[in-house]
Amino acid sequence: MRSRYSAYRLGLGEYLYQTWHPETRGELTPELLTESGLNSEWLSLEIVYSRGGPDDERGEVEFKARYKVQGRIQQLHERSLFLRSQGRWTYHSGQFSPPKIGKNTSCPCGSHKKYKQCCAQRRA
Repeated sequence: MRSRYSAYRLGLGEYLYQTWHPETRGELTPELLTESGLNSEWLSLEIVYSRGGPDDERGEVEFKARYKVQGRIQQLHERSLFLRSQGRWTYHSGQFSPPKIGKNTSCPCGSHKKYKQCCAQRRA
């Protein structure tokens, strides 16, 4: 996720295209992704939650990215699904403004603990 954020900041459309899962690229092109990244001033990235490691085939990242467009600061809050494709992590899809993970709900990391006793402690 951090590398894709950096690629948006730098306008590296080819990298963004290569790290986008082929199943969900649709009409995207490296040129469109370059333009998209360069038309915004990317200000910050906060990783809220992540799951998936080197041996996994799927992972999730919830993040908040702040950016400025036409003088207005915006925030993109998304929970993204990443899948391995040809051995590399690729962005597949995302849910904008995902529901908040409650402290007493099961932890989304897959453990059998409550969120407050698991991943929420790692964030503190």
